[in-house]
Amino acid sequence: MVLIIYWVLLAGRAKPSVSGRWKWPREIGLRLAVLVVVLLVLHLVRAHHMERYVVNTNRVLGFCGAALCGSGVILAIWARVCLGREWSLPMAGKAHPELVTNGPYATIRHPIYAGFILAVLGSTIGQTIFWAIPLCIACPYFVYSAHREERQMAEHLPLEYARYKERTYMLIPFIV
Repeated sequence: MVLIIYWVLLAGRAKPSVSGRWKWPREIGLRLAVLVVVLLVLHLVRAHHMERYVVNTNRVLGFCGAALCGSGVILAIWARVCLGREWSLPMAGKAHPELVTNGPYATIRHPIYAGFILAVLGSTIGQTIFWAIPLCIACPYFVYSAHREERQMAEHLPLEYARYKERTYMLIPFIV
């Protein structure tokens, strides 16, 4: 909830996109669809009394999952703070983009995506395997978005972004 509230409050402070319009209907629709799928699955689990088979009851896994989820939320918020007015909806190009390389961007090119993935992975481990459904939807979407955003940045800042890309990782430090 903290993440959602923070995002909504600061969304209006970002620079406008190249088109000059926000793409809220499409972006909100995608997120609502994921939420509906998660809620539907959780309802079906409860309706068929399957909780004991799919809901985590192990305290150690619960703690690890909560720690991962919290770390993901903190990473995403930290990255959003560092972006400031450069933040935009996924794949919405900015008219005059500036490369942000401070904070988590010093190591990871897409720490917001990494934070979201980490948060949902933590929920999968700590709560229920059914969180794997939005995880399986989010991962390909974030990787696709990251590649598309990188192409846009390479077009706008070819030399600077090429050097930045050489010294950073896309999503997971020291791996990818």
